[in-house]
Amino acid sequence: MRIDFQNENLIAHVDDVPIATVPDLICIVSTDAAEPITTELLRYGQRVAVVGIRCHPLLATPGALAVVGPGAFGYDVAYQPLEPGGPLPWTTLG
Repeated sequence: MRIDFQNENLIAHVDDVPIATVPDLICIVSTDAAEPITTELLRYGQRVAVVGIRCHPLLATPGALAVVGPGAFGYDVAYQPLEPGGPLPWTTLG
């Protein structure tokens, strides 16, 4: 898995295919303590799990996606909401 970030995790890829994007949250946690690992503390060799949290429905509207979606960060990737049974463990807010 590869995760692109700019102060926050923006897009998670598996085999160069996006599997999660903003505005959904892409969270990295340690596997031993289940504590969050922020982008500035992430280091090579850490044992981690990646968890997706679906955004609030208001953040998935066209107007909001123009500001907080992948395109707002310069990516040419369409937002696809996280779904149950998808490639990441996930939950939903709202």
